[in-house]
Amino acid sequence: MSEVKRWIITGASFGTAVALVLLAVVGSYLWYESRPKPPKPWDSKSITASYDSIGTEGDHNTLVFYYVLQNNTDFDYEIKDASEITLLAKLKHQQSLTGSKNDSMLNADIPLFLPAKQRLRFGIHVSYPYDKKENLNASEEERAEYRKELSAYVRKQIGNVDGFTLFDEAKRYQVEFAAGW
Repeated sequence: MSEVKRWIITGASFGTAVALVLLAVVGSYLWYESRPKPPKPWDSKSITASYDSIGTEGDHNTLVFYYVLQNNTDFDYEIKDASEITLLAKLKHQQSLTGSKNDSMLNADIPLFLPAKQRLRFGIHVSYPYDKKENLNASEEERAEYRKELSAYVRKQIGNVDGFTLFDEAKRYQVEFAAGW
């Protein structure tokens, strides 16, 4: 009878040990999977921007900075609403960003649809007035002179602005709009 008891005790001990090891493995796996995952890094290569020109618009003759966006991916890029992005100005002297998600000073051409591997002209609207209106009947030379004067005005009046940055939090895209004026 003692031989049978020994086999029962050995089998029960072995079964308990296996159960504890399995419990520890499953518990460790569940703990590891439930940990918060760090966000993926910002992608600044999928959508790129190059400076095109500067202009004015509206009754208050406010500034518009035009860029050409390039979609470098194999997928269409779309922003349906301005609430999907954060657009900030870059400050040269402070080497920082300024603004907020709901900044009324900065707006962009949203909604936006940019097909895969395509380019699109994109405007960033800044509620900063320019005192001289463009003559709509001006010659090409006069328009070029107006843009040259406007660029000089921007460099002088808001010279600390060194471009803009757009963050698309859902796709983790970061689009850099370098100053070119």
